[in-house]
Amino acid sequence: MELYPLLLSLHNLLRWLVLLLGLLSLFALSRPPGPMARVYALGFAHAFTLQLILGLLLLWQSPLLAPAYRNLALARENPEVAFFLMKHWVGMVLALGLAHMARAQVEKAPRKALWFILAALALTLFSIPWWRPWIRV
Repeated sequence: MELYPLLLSLHNLLRWLVLLLGLLSLFALSRPPGPMARVYALGFAHAFTLQLILGLLLLWQSPLLAPAYRNLALARENPEVAFFLMKHWVGMVLALGLAHMARAQVEKAPRKALWFILAALALTLFSIPWWRPWIRV
């Protein structure tokens, strides 16, 4: 079995877990702080980290991006390649940073953590390639 389809399926399925944990964190932080807010924020940040690792492996393995690595001018000609090379990973790295900032603030400043989670989710939703299949198995 090739590595790329496996990584793509795992990355795709983990996306839904990341979004679910982000929404659960948002819900838990919108109420009076409790222990589940910390658990959900921790899960969100760590699932997001795993998602980033899978994404980096995909960047390395992607047959879509391989020609663009040899000639970056091609990336400007193809909107899908440009999205993955310039927008997707940048948005996700920033969102990951916000998720970890939220995790660090859950117990000290829950309101601040709520805004970090909200910003991370917004940036994540903006950076997901919604034109691609929603579920890959």
